Amino acid sequence: MGRIKLLRMENQGREKNDSALIIVDMQNDFCEGGSLAVSGGSSIVPLINELRKKGWKRIFLTSDWHPQLHMSFHVNNPGSELFKPFVVPESGETQVMWPVHCVQNSIGAQFHPDLIVDKENDIIDLEMHTK
Repeated sequence: MGRIKLLRMENQGREKNDSALIIVDMQNDFCEGGSLAVSGGSSIVPLINELRKKGWKRIFLTSDWHPQLHMSFHVNNPGSELFKPFVVPESGETQVMWPVHCVQNSIGAQFHPDLIVDKENDIIDLEMHTK
């Protein structure tokens, strides 16, 4: 598992509470048992929940939020290979092919069940279009 490096920035003329925590893609498909699982991914959820208590002005969560027919999914591109670059015929763009993951409104796209998510948090959905 990779290392997480947290940087502490000294207050340089900013308001004390001019801060944000950004939680990136802590979704079921990226945790153990998910279609694109990161080994040990669930193990950082307690750390994230602790970090939430540090008095952030705002908390943002990003979320992969793909449609079923997303162009990066291997199953949508005959002749492609998983985890390999592929020129998508419709766009002419080279795209790495991924397994189906984080499909809109699926269990895999939901945040990890132990992750604290408050209604005041801002959620940023990414990759919402097929192309």
